[in-house]
Amino acid sequence: MDYREIQDLCMKYGLGNLQAGPEKVTGGLLHKMYHIKTNCGEYALKVLKPDIMRRPGAYDNMVNSERVAQLLKDRIPLIGAKCLNGKNLIERNKKYCFVYEWIEGKSVFVPEISDEHCKKIGEILGKIHAADVCLDGLSEEQDSRSAYDWKRLLREAEQTNNPCFCTIEQWIEKLEEWDEKVITYQKEVKSKQVISHRDLDPKNVMWSGEMPCVIDWEAAGYIPPYQELLAAIYDWTTNENGEYDDRKIMALLTGYTEFMNISHVNWDAFFAVSFDGRLGWLEYCVRKVLGEEEPEQKEVQDKIEQINKNLFELEKCEKEQQKIRRIIEKV
Repeated sequence: MDYREIQDLCMKYGLGNLQAGPEKVTGGLLHKMYHIKTNCGEYALKVLKPDIMRRPGAYDNMVNSERVAQLLKDRIPLIGAKCLNGKNLIERNKKYCFVYEWIEGKSVFVPEISDEHCKKIGEILGKIHAADVCLDGLSEEQDSRSAYDWKRLLREAEQTNNPCFCTIEQWIEKLEEWDEKVITYQKEVKSKQVISHRDLDPKNVMWSGEMPCVIDWEAAGYIPPYQELLAAIYDWTTNENGEYDDRKIMALLTGYTEFMNISHVNWDAFFAVSFDGRLGWLEYCVRKVLGEEEPEQKEVQDKIEQINKNLFELEKCEKEQQKIRRIIEKV
C-alpha cells in the first residue's frame, strides 16, 4: 500500500492523520507489515497477501483467528487486531488488513534464546492448551489429508528445468517416507484437539526484556496439543551449534507441565505427525517455485531458501527424535 492508501485507511477507520511512515518492517514470510504514526497513536498495519485471501475460506479463517485471540487475551500476554467500525479484518481498495497497537519489543532467536525464554514459552503453550476454549463456527479438523504428490512435483521440476529439481530428486525418498508416517498416524492424533495459536515460533513472540507477547494469530485453530508441543520444542530449543539443548527442552517442558499432563501419550504417533507442518510448508514452497501459485520473482528465491531450510530442519528433527523423547520421558 502507498502513502495515500494508508492515509485514506487511517481516516476511514478513525486512526487519525498520518504523521510518519509508512515504514516497512519485518512481518513474517507471507504478508507485508508497516509501522505508522498518526496524531492518535502508533500502529502496526499488516496488509494480507492477495493470493492468500483469494483462497476459499481464507476470509472466514482470518476473522476466526482474531476471535481466538480475543478468547485468550485474559489468559496469556498477546496482541490482537484492533476492532475498527465493528471489524477486526478491514478492507480498503480490495486489500485486507489488520491493525495492531504498536509495541516496543523484539523477537529473540538463537543464540539469544535462553532457558528462561523456553520455560515461558512452555507456560504460555500450557495455558492455551489447558484453557481448551470453544468458538462458534470453528470446528475440529477431522478430515485426513492425502499424501502430497512429490513425484508429480519432481516430474514438473524436471520438465521445466526448474532450479529445485536436484533438491527434490535428492530428497524424494525421505519426503515420501515422512509423509507416509504422517498419513498413518494423523487420525489417531486428531482424536484430541484444542484451539491454539498453531505457529508459536520465535518470530511470532515479541519480548520486552523478559516479558513475552504473542503476535500473529492468523494460523489459529484446532490442533492436537502434543503435536504443537513438539513443534515448540523444535522451534525454540536449539543452541548456537544447531543442536537440541537438553536444558532448554527441559525448561520448556517444565513450563508446559505446570498446566498439562504429558503422561500416557503415544509419542510414536506425535513424533510422526510433528513433521506435518513443515512438510505442508515445503510442498507450498515447491509449488511456488514451480509457478503454481503466481509467485513474484523475489518470492521464488525466498521460497528456494525456505525449501532448503525446511529440509535441513526435517533431517535434524529425525536425527534428534530419540534424544528429545528421552528427555520427555524424564518429566
